Amino acid sequence: MITPKEIKTLILSDEKTFYRLLLQVTDRVLKEHQAFQEESWISEKECMSLLQIKSKTTLSTYRAKNYIAYSALGPRSFIYRKSSVIAFIKSREIPSTL
Repeated sequence: MITPKEIKTLILSDEKTFYRLLLQVTDRVLKEHQAFQEESWISEKECMSLLQIKSKTTLSTYRAKNYIAYSALGPRSFIYRKSSVIAFIKSREIPSTL
């Protein structure tokens, strides 16, 4: 394990490289955070409404089969990526025969 004294020595020995690396890490974290924030997430109720389903069991099946992207907030609390739900709906679309 690296001690605080060794870290300080490392930073001081190559300070320029350290700050360049720190800047790269910070930029990457900020970009990933921004991408996550820009993605639209919807509640279980909104998801069921979009899918026009009334059964939580059906929604659970869709999660289990990875038909829609979701994030677990707790043991029984989920949010759903709206773009994923819309993509799933479009994938089930039956083309017009006209």
